Amino acid sequence: MQIPAGSDARLPGAGGAEPPAGRLALRLLPGGDSERAAALAARLGLPGVDTGSDEAALWLQLGPEGLSLQVAGPGAPGAVRADLVGGRCGARRRQAGARRMPIARAAALARPAAPRILDATGGLLADALVLASLGASVWACERHPVIVELALDALRRAAEDAELRAWLPQRLRLLALDAREVLSAPARPDGAGFDAVYLDPMYPPRSGSAAGRKELAVLLRLTGPETDAAALLECALDSEARRVIVKRPARAAPLGGRPPDLVYRGRSTRFDVYLRQAPAGAVSASAAR
Repeated sequence: MQIPAGSDARLPGAGGAEPPAGRLALRLLPGGDSERAAALAARLGLPGVDTGSDEAALWLQLGPEGLSLQVAGPGAPGAVRADLVGGRCGARRRQAGARRMPIARAAALARPAAPRILDATGGLLADALVLASLGASVWACERHPVIVELALDALRRAAEDAELRAWLPQRLRLLALDAREVLSAPARPDGAGFDAVYLDPMYPPRSGSAAGRKELAVLLRLTGPETDAAALLECALDSEARRVIVKRPARAAPLGGRPPDLVYRGRSTRFDVYLRQAPAGAVSASAAR
């Protein structure tokens, strides 16, 4: 299901990963919209707004600034939210020389034709936004319904930003699906295929910025460890995409033990690139438009 900004479409389950009963609770912060909270609870199958459950391990919080995810209990890290306008995402979007960043080089964004990219692990849309800001057309897949809600909330707020609303709706689309459903489907979004598939599997937050480690830690409390990343890579490599990009910790082994064809290194992460030889006479998805 494709979700445009502002949609209130009912979300499907996350490939069986429904929010665990008694673990996640919805909390309405001062100034939050009670009607929106009720609709959100219905979409996620939660009993309603909780005023202070001692059993909740995670709080999904709705306030005047939007949705956030908070680990319950003393000493917990601060709340996590998806923000495409300011913060780290805004800084990355405005970074000088962005086309020389490892992610841009890995996705071959310096080429004249803007590629069509499937972000198979959309998450909070941070990397999808960078790719879209550099001209790519990005379809971001996210299968966990709570993370979908956080991402959709960020898209709603981005639509209020004058700069982003001028180009973001045309370049970044959110799909509430397991990426394997898209990769194995006979029909593709807009009737065309993808030039590249991008994967950023969640891994234990051992490196990177403090904010990035906190975000990963909170999301892992929600989703649990990711056990099917290697299978997703194989699915991507079996697709028609000519390039598969995998984001990895700088010193980690290649995903699934499969050596990449190219490597682009950053400070704490690297991008492993797998190239698929196109059949003779084939035309890329972006060039075919």
